[in-house]
Amino acid sequence: MKYCNTMFKGLISALLLLGTLHALGQVQTVSPYSRFGLGDLAETDFQHLQILGGIRGAFNDKYQTNLANPASLTSLSATSFEVGAFAKFSTLEEGDRSAYIRSGNFSHISLSFPVFNPIADLLNRKERKVKWAMNLSIVPYTRVGYDTETVDSTNADIGTLTYRFEGTGGSYKAQWGHGFAYKDLSVGAKLYYLFGKNTLDRSVDFEDNLNSNDNRFTNEYTYNGFGVDLGLIYKFKLNEKKLEANDGKGDLQTLHLGFYYSPSIGLNTNSDQFYRTVNTSTPGGAVDTLIFTEEPIAGSAVNPGRWGAGVYFTSGDKWRAGLSYESQLWSNYENEATEEDPGVLSDSYSFHAGVGYRPDFNSYDNFMKRLTYKFGLQFGTDPRTINGEQIKTFAVNTGVTAPFFFQRQISFVDLGLQYGSRTVTNGIKENYFKILLGFTLNDNDWFIQRKFN
Repeated sequence: MKYCNTMFKGLISALLLLGTLHALGQVQTVSPYSRFGLGDLAETDFQHLQILGGIRGAFNDKYQTNLANPASLTSLSATSFEVGAFAKFSTLEEGDRSAYIRSGNFSHISLSFPVFNPIADLLNRKERKVKWAMNLSIVPYTRVGYDTETVDSTNADIGTLTYRFEGTGGSYKAQWGHGFAYKDLSVGAKLYYLFGKNTLDRSVDFEDNLNSNDNRFTNEYTYNGFGVDLGLIYKFKLNEKKLEANDGKGDLQTLHLGFYYSPSIGLNTNSDQFYRTVNTSTPGGAVDTLIFTEEPIAGSAVNPGRWGAGVYFTSGDKWRAGLSYESQLWSNYENEATEEDPGVLSDSYSFHAGVGYRPDFNSYDNFMKRLTYKFGLQFGTDPRTINGEQIKTFAVNTGVTAPFFFQRQISFVDLGLQYGSRTVTNGIKENYFKILLGFTLNDNDWFIQRKFN
């Protein structure tokens, strides 16, 4: 019970911390491309899965969660409370110009649990035909953060013009997922609420005319809407008959096939505009308002659907490997708040591969043997297109998952490194290095009926 209380306190503290960070406008990305669409897409996988390359299509685990496919929840054998953080170090390059940028923040908060406790069923000698598991989580969906400046000296009559673009904001998903399993088939559904706020600023300064009126344009909009994720996973026991013939000696090998689908959703938008000129040569900087919306302008947006599929292999507690593919139909995106029509973004895809090896999970005298050593890679395309070319993405990951035992309970720490890039021929190229840190607290005492003699 003490362990459960600790988990509840940790969840409340983490939620408060996330809310505080959001209220302070903590920047989680610095990317010039985040001005397009709803921003840069955040990682959808928790750290333990990112290190494996994001093989989310069919991945499932007894202690850690895969939110991309809600059908994977049925594999949980204990309550799982998960939080994560990251630190990112990026180099942006365009021609002979470059910039070094640091960013980072918390990445997710999640609580998953089997509704029917496996230990309680074992103590009660009850065999259930249907498994049921649930998840509550808050994860980032997009991030906006940029501050760019362009100088134009081509017009001799006007003089030098300085254009500046700034943006902050992002969006989150509050999710409620369920997974059900019957025999070797698992299905799942997840209801989510997508909400966010973006602030986009533009300015034009006339550098050679000290008495000029410089232009300032601010667009701020909020958006929200409900959506659903669906998924299924089917498990094949590859050597079940061989194990039965050997009295259970050996490692069970399984192959999982998975598929998930998220239909496009409509979003409600509310936008505010504040356009003005500022004369910096006058005391206090005289302001002449051009456009100001006293009431938010209601509109709509379309967030596109996605689908993914994958295969996942396990051999006992030692080996795990998987492949996954995902596609998102960003050509259907549109947003009245930013006057972006369908086709401003392009359909994207990503391919993921990963492998993990744990020498001996039950080793008592060698901590290194209890670690899971992971490696993964991923590549694909970004929905943004620059000068007719779609941005290409690539990342390679490595790291470990370390188990810790306390009072017959297990917890995990995930530590990973990721090196990646976003490249385009005639545009800004990004190379980055990311440190991943995740925590998983497990408790198998939830929903156990206490008996006293």
